[in-house]
Amino acid sequence: LMLKPSAEVSARPVTYHVATNGSDSNPGTAVRPFRTLSKGVSVLAPGDTLYVMQGTYTEALINTIPGGRSWREPVTIAAYPGHTVVMKPLRGNRFAVYFNGAERAYIIISGITIDASNVAYEAVNITGRGTLATVPNHVRLVGLETKNSPVGGILTTNFAHSNEFIRLSIHDNGRVNATRKGDGGGLYLSSDNNLVDGCTIDDNAYWGLSVFKKDG
Repeated sequence: LMLKPSAEVSARPVTYHVATNGSDSNPGTAVRPFRTLSKGVSVLAPGDTLYVMQGTYTEALINTIPGGRSWREPVTIAAYPGHTVVMKPLRGNRFAVYFNGAERAYIIISGITIDASNVAYEAVNITGRGTLATVPNHVRLVGLETKNSPVGGILTTNFAHSNEFIRLSIHDNGRVNATRKGDGGGLYLSSDNNLVDGCTIDDNAYWGLSVFKKDG
């Protein structure tokens, strides 16, 4: 009896690591971690996890995080347990984290502080291209701190739906542009079917949580 091998063989999920003393020529293991977040996310596949070790990372992740297949096989970027991780992009970036396109789905970011004091707009922007077929969805932010954006903490718009915001601390956003009406908010949701649970939203210049039906 001969059995034909399956055309598709699912690889086991892989855990990678990034550290400030690493190198992007390393394999991304705990002992030999990558150096940059950009390198770390570039190797991720559905089901994989990227652990970020203690330190400050002066990078933005602009539509570079690949999507997962489902909540059973998400792509996860997380602070290593017990470590304090800060993302503080350099000047010249519009956002710290940006998602656009339907392929950006089933993504988890966990336990990271996003200091957006150098970016031009929101700390996190989840947006589409104007149609339901082209929008990011099922992005889960959990245990993040987002602060110091000149405009706003987190924005969803253009049909970017089914996202989750869990145990976030969103504060001190919008102080630079506080005189512009509409800027200066914490969490701005103008798309459908989003979850907000256990968040602390305070000390933002204009509003804390805004749910606004703009799309559709």
